[in-house]
Amino acid sequence: MIGKIQPYQAPTINKIAPKDRESRWPLVRDVAEAFAGDPGSDTFGFWFNYFWTEVQQLDRITALQQQKAAEVFFSVFEGAQAPFTLRADFAGRDDAFKENVLRQLLLIGFKRVALDAPAMTVRSPGGRALAPAPLVASDARAMNLKLLKSATGGPTPIAFRADGRSYDELVQHKGFRVRARSSDSPIYARNGFDKAWHPFNNPVYANSMFLRLGSKNADNCLQTVISVGAKFAGVTHFPILSDYVLVFAAKSPSDARFLALKPLSEWTPADEQTARTHSQKVRAVRGPGGVIDHLEKDNYIYAFLTDGMKFFNTEQFFQSHGHTPFPERGANEVPIANILCEIHFVQKWYFSEADGQIMLYELAFDPIRWLPSVAFIETLIGTSGRQELEAKALKEIANARSRSDITGEKVKFERQTRLRWTPQEREQAARALAEHLKVTTAKTPNSPLEKKAVISKHPSLKDKIDAMGPADWGGIRVEAKKYA
Repeated sequence: MIGKIQPYQAPTINKIAPKDRESRWPLVRDVAEAFAGDPGSDTFGFWFNYFWTEVQQLDRITALQQQKAAEVFFSVFEGAQAPFTLRADFAGRDDAFKENVLRQLLLIGFKRVALDAPAMTVRSPGGRALAPAPLVASDARAMNLKLLKSATGGPTPIAFRADGRSYDELVQHKGFRVRARSSDSPIYARNGFDKAWHPFNNPVYANSMFLRLGSKNADNCLQTVISVGAKFAGVTHFPILSDYVLVFAAKSPSDARFLALKPLSEWTPADEQTARTHSQKVRAVRGPGGVIDHLEKDNYIYAFLTDGMKFFNTEQFFQSHGHTPFPERGANEVPIANILCEIHFVQKWYFSEADGQIMLYELAFDPIRWLPSVAFIETLIGTSGRQELEAKALKEIANARSRSDITGEKVKFERQTRLRWTPQEREQAARALAEHLKVTTAKTPNSPLEKKAVISKHPSLKDKIDAMGPADWGGIRVEAKKYA
């Protein structure tokens, strides 16, 4: 006998329609990272977390979407409460199952913008469409962009983009291209787009732009959209180094903390090397005394013609949905031949003790570089067109430097710097406090009197001493015991 015939067991089928089942959304809505341990960007776990984040942060998620999201979640995980564990049968799931899981989350947490209007399929009889048409990208002339008078006489729309790559690097990369449509680049496989389980491996979704609908983001999807601006003062904070998930994800080799969240005073030489060799090429700049004062990042603004490109007005879409979005548009790509000029500038970031992360506080610009030359640009858009673009660029530079969010951080940075103690200043304060404690008649610690005594000895320390709270002053008191 080769084998034993087992009795047939009918599969368990939940005959209650999904919309009528008890919602399990309350069990999972607060799950931040379902797949823990920082999964690699080419893994299913990374993309589950990426899509799930937007679903979780939807502020207008419907009951049906909640139900669907929970059903999808529990097709991968199990458990009565957090922390949930992978289902025992997940290891045997095929790529089609995994693709369906990610696609369902994608279509809940993101809005699709088709690059080309799909042909409407008609159902007979009745002539009803199978589904409503998606949003569709349009020509640049519908984007309210700046128009230049071209050499041929017709108005030509231009747009701007901030990026961390130089023009020479962009030539190698064939211009600005999204990751999900760069199958000839190593970055494609590094992000798992070559995997059958990835929705962006499907041409329908790869040839689309997606908008992140989560209330925290409400902007373009980095993987499928090139973010550009009608003005560039509003995009000079890109790339956003404080985005430690997608942009500056460097971690300290010593303690595995994200460097964007680690005080600069605690950075090690290995941390500096990690930041310097990261794709964003962030360098630490030391101030007086040899301590790290701030971080710098080389950046570039590019102006380009929009001929042949497809756009979507991201700003307008999110404004109509009650958000306060970035002043940006979404583009499918920017060919290298469309680029007119490059403006190098340096972003300066400091670690904000109040925010617990790095913050942008200053922009320093270099002169405009015309690409590949002034003569070529004037052939393309004419002398008046180049002069008009130059005037606009200089005005945008002035506006960027005066952005209230950046100048506001500079005020905070300068105050934080003024109140930062050097080792020598702490020693001066501790010695002065030790002298005061030797002669004081106070029976218990008295911070106001102690501070007054130290300030009388070292008036230059007044601002720093006045800013110290009880815990900070307690540290000076501990150091004073060494000099008692």
